[in-house]
Amino acid sequence: MKKSYFVLSFSLSILLSLFILINSGCATPYKPHGFMGGYRDTQIQPNIFQVYVRGNGYTSPDRVFKIALVRSAELALQNNCDYFYILDISESEKTYYNGSINPSSYLTSVMIVPITKPRITMLIKTVKEPEEEQEEPFDAQFILNNVLTEL
Repeated sequence: MKKSYFVLSFSLSILLSLFILINSGCATPYKPHGFMGGYRDTQIQPNIFQVYVRGNGYTSPDRVFKIALVRSAELALQNNCDYFYILDISESEKTYYNGSINPSSYLTSVMIVPITKPRITMLIKTVKEPEEEQEEPFDAQFILNNVLTEL
C-alpha cells in the first residue's frame, strides 16, 4: 500500500513537472501580460504612462528591460510622439521555490529549486520633440528598429 502511494506521488510530480516545463519552457514573449509574463501599461496623464513587465523563470532582467523599452516606444508612436523619457524605474525579482519528491524503497529525497522572476516598472513621458534642459530622450523608432529584433 505504501509503495503504491509513493509511485502515485512520484508519477504526479513528474506529470506536474512536465506540465510546468512545457508551459514555461521559454523566456517571456513580447506580448500583453498573461500566464508566461508580459507587459501591462496604464495611461496616467495625456503623455505619461506606467509600463509594467513581469518575466517568467526563464527570463533575464535584461530581457524584461528590453520588453519595457519596446512597449514604451510603441506607446510613444501610438500617441503621435517620436521620443520618450524614463521618469522613474523600479526593478525587482520574485523568487518562488519548486519542489519534487523522489521516492524509493529505501530513501525519499526532496529537491527544491528556486525560480526567480524579474519585474520592472517604468514611468515614461512621451514627447514630439526633445525637451530643452533634459537628458537625451529615447528615439521610439530607433528602439523598435533595433531592440525589438533582439526579443
